[in-house]
Amino acid sequence: MKLSIHRLLMSVSLLLASLFSFSDVSAQSGGDIKGQVTDTDGGALPGASVMIKGTTRGTTTNLAGNFEFLGVKPGKVTLVINYMGFKSIEQDVEVVAGRPANAAIKMASNTIDLTGVTVSSVR
Repeated sequence: MKLSIHRLLMSVSLLLASLFSFSDVSAQSGGDIKGQVTDTDGGALPGASVMIKGTTRGTTTNLAGNFEFLGVKPGKVTLVINYMGFKSIEQDVEVVAGRPANAAIKMASNTIDLTGVTVSSVR
């Protein structure tokens, strides 16, 4: 009985070790995307939404406007960037396994012409 429990624990340990080593290999086969989102004057845009098109993967930029995706499948991906008051942008990035891809994204403000407002009162 003691030998079978020992054998069971060894089997479970071996199984867990092989699963963790497989996850390391699969993570290494992907690439990383790092970038910064700025306005046309070079000012950082903190809190901008950055999504990988066609997936559910997304993030927001930090206070310096930087973002990062780790373990992205190699190939061409399209980033979709949104920030309130700015025009949405789609930018293609080429991801290579083992190398970080850099994306410098400049967003233009979305100006809206508003019509005048007339205020009147009746007594």
